[in-house]
Amino acid sequence: MLTKSEAYMVIDRLINWAGSLDLQVKISGREQGLTRFAGSEIHQNVSQENLVVELTAKEGKKRATVTTNRLSERELQEAVKEVRQKLEFAGEEELEIPFVKEPDDIESSQYDDKLLQKFDIAGRVKELKKGLSQLTADMEAAGSLSLHNNFLALGNTEGITRYARLVKADFNSVVEKEGQTGYAALTSDNFADFSIEKLFSRAAAKANQSEQPVNIEPKEYPVILEPLAVGGLLTYLSYLGFSARSLQKGVSFLTDRLGEQVFSDKISIYDDHKHNETFKLPFDMEGVPRQKLTIIEKGVARELAYDLKSARKDNCQSTGHSIGRPSMGGLPLHLVMESGESNREEMLASLDRGLLITRFHYLNVVNPRQAIFTGLTRDGTFLIEEGEVKAPVQDLRFTDSLLKAFSRVTAISTEREKVANFSGFSLVPSLLLEGLKFTGRKET
Repeated sequence: MLTKSEAYMVIDRLINWAGSLDLQVKISGREQGLTRFAGSEIHQNVSQENLVVELTAKEGKKRATVTTNRLSERELQEAVKEVRQKLEFAGEEELEIPFVKEPDDIESSQYDDKLLQKFDIAGRVKELKKGLSQLTADMEAAGSLSLHNNFLALGNTEGITRYARLVKADFNSVVEKEGQTGYAALTSDNFADFSIEKLFSRAAAKANQSEQPVNIEPKEYPVILEPLAVGGLLTYLSYLGFSARSLQKGVSFLTDRLGEQVFSDKISIYDDHKHNETFKLPFDMEGVPRQKLTIIEKGVARELAYDLKSARKDNCQSTGHSIGRPSMGGLPLHLVMESGESNREEMLASLDRGLLITRFHYLNVVNPRQAIFTGLTRDGTFLIEEGEVKAPVQDLRFTDSLLKAFSRVTAISTEREKVANFSGFSLVPSLLLEGLKFTGRKET
């Protein structure tokens, strides 16, 4: 793990060796400690460390990139030599994309030190043992608890410097009882969010409630989606539709819909790295400062995520959402869905008959332009009758347009939870939908 000063020293050396070459240097460091458990026993402790230096050189529309994980002076000099040679023989790209020039410096070195102190190997084992010990003899749990200690540093020949320290923890567990399962998960950069015992209790309660599930007819039902289910759908919606690049390719469900009502007016979705409940990364993989995006405002599609290339195509400014892959454009990584005014009891009481869904898995896209998705419920699906949870239900497959389903949101919870996405976590509530179409079921 390099400190800011150490990372900047490496960047300065590489830029000095580059001479007149236009060069950008990105250094990413990752340390992960992972503890796995199965059969209610800890069976694996592993750690991994990786440091990658990426050099990108440009000349007009020509661009070349070289990566290395070796930091000796000789090998770094060889990397500069290699990227210079690659650039000489590179073909011209469609657009000339300049390096970022301002602001001079962006730094984010704040992180929760308690995560590092409490979730080292010994701490992870201690917390997991306490959680596992409260399960009954007829239950078995499997899952993992991991600690991620990362940094990202960037600089270029325009004189900018960037550094961010990123620390988070990840927990997930499936608890099984007599063939039925419950699930709990949390990803956060705040140690105060974690109570491993409570998370185990939540998964165990779901497993207990899921005994002797009944089969029901696949059709359209009103549904309450818990945060894990909402977070899973939002991750895929973001990947599929919130990027300007996806509109430019004509595959986004927001194509030709910007400024229009696409969801219920109860739904507002932002991307905001300054929100106190989101991951702290103030710049993107190209060094551009992140901007807050109002993606959906009271159901209306407003703003999209841009990187430098997609912004140049639309003759606008990057919003600071590059993930380092120009073919994908910008992607929002700090998603927040606004909370509502309902609690769980009020949502349940409003339904004469419907379903309560813990989460989805095997989510897939059927039609991207219409936002038609399919997936299976998992680890806790329950029948609601007359405002009460009456019985567990055998898992069901849904196939529906989320443009339609999210236009029929009638209530949103006041409470929100952090749910893992592709790179960090989103902050999402529970949703009550008037209808979600189910097209099949898992047979016993």
